[in-house]
Amino acid sequence: MFNFSRVDEYLKKLNDTAAKYLPSAVELILNEIEAIERSSGKLFLCGNGGSGANAIHIENDLSLGIFKLSKRRFVIETLGSNLAISGAISNDYSYSEVFSQQLSLKANQNDLLIVFSGSGNSENIIEVLKVAKALAVRTCAVLGFDGGLAKELSDVYVHFPINDMQVAEDLQLILGHLVMRQFDI
Repeated sequence: MFNFSRVDEYLKKLNDTAAKYLPSAVELILNEIEAIERSSGKLFLCGNGGSGANAIHIENDLSLGIFKLSKRRFVIETLGSNLAISGAISNDYSYSEVFSQQLSLKANQNDLLIVFSGSGNSENIIEVLKVAKALAVRTCAVLGFDGGLAKELSDVYVHFPINDMQVAEDLQLILGHLVMRQFDI
């Protein structure tokens, strides 16, 4: 049965958190993307579950979406989106290395890694941040809850301090859409 108070509560959490944190988050991510554009770097994204699905969606927005708006081109890849590679790494090594193994094969010093994580504590997110640091790849984390260990390991971070996974994931996607719209000329 329909419960209006649940809808109202959810939208209030989403709206309050978005209004408080998204403007500075958009500016931070935009600055990071423009820096890799100047250095001809690549952008790598990753996340698990809903955050992983958001990373794929955001790849689309930041590549095709930005190109449609401004004709600017970015080389972007969502780690984990190739099922064959991800499956092979998970089988031959471990799932904790599913992103880090891919990054180590493809990344260079002028690149940027953006991880999306509700908790900031997933083993494969922590591992990819450590490998990025070893490769001198700049890192950014988009996080919910208390930010977890990823908050400490990333060069810069966006932190939505909300203890609600679905709201945290909605904010990730809204952030991607707002960054894309900054390229509307």
